[in-house]
Amino acid sequence: MKTMGYKRILTLLGCCILFLGTAGYIVKANSTEKKTASIQTDQTYPNVEIQTLVKDLTDGGYAISYPSFGKKEIDQSIQAYVTDQVAHYEKS
Repeated sequence: MKTMGYKRILTLLGCCILFLGTAGYIVKANSTEKKTASIQTDQTYPNVEIQTLVKDLTDGGYAISYPSFGKKEIDQSIQAYVTDQVAHYEKS
C-alpha cells in the first residue's frame, strides 16, 4: 500500500473538520428547544400568573407571554392555542 502524501492527509483532515463544523452549526440552528421562563403574577390580578415561552432571539426567535388561571381546562386551551400559533409562525 502506498503512503499518502501529507497534502492529501491535510486535505482529508480539513474536509472532515469542515463537515463536522457545518453539521454542528446546522443542528444548533435548527434547535427547537423551547423553555418556559419564570412564572410571574400580575399586579392588577394577583391570582393570575403570567407564563412566558421563549425561543432563542438571535434569528427568528420569539417570546410569548400568556396568562395562567390555575384551572386545568382553561390553561390547557390557552397553551394549545399558543402552541398552534408558534407552529404557524415557524412554518412561515
